Amino acid sequence: MSLRILRLIFILAYVLAVGIYWFTASQVPDPVAARFGGGGAAVGFMSRTSYFALMLGLTVLLPLLLLVAISWLPRWLPRWVNLPHRDHWLSPSRRTGTLATLDRAGCLMATCTALFMASMHWMILQANATRPPRLANGPFVASTALFVVISVTFAIFMARRFRRLPAST
Repeated sequence: MSLRILRLIFILAYVLAVGIYWFTASQVPDPVAARFGGGGAAVGFMSRTSYFALMLGLTVLLPLLLLVAISWLPRWLPRWVNLPHRDHWLSPSRRTGTLATLDRAGCLMATCTALFMASMHWMILQANATRPPRLANGPFVASTALFVVISVTFAIFMARRFRRLPAST
């Protein structure tokens, strides 16, 4: 998939996630049930203000931080990049291809994180709409499992992609 399309998908996912957060803020009760036990029952509450701060960081800032760290940091401060064989992969002859791979990876992880956090916020809103608050375990487990699978796959791909030097070197 082209980088332009991945960037567009990220922007759309990010706007959706921030929009869900922004437009549903008035529905968050005070206190908000934010921790749930195995059966979906609320086991921990936090103030509305604390919840907003937490979700602001996780929904709005975390995807941008991931995008900057994975996609843009190698361009600005390559010495800060923790990449196996960094000098090899960022050498002038390989830099363009490496940065394109990192751009795609950054867009993918930032998109997945934005959508995952939007889904978590939505599920918490739904849980708090019932009395007593109860989280729907099925969607929560499915969404979390999908995010974990994507994250692990991402880590494996990145490790395999950059761990070994090409045979020609």
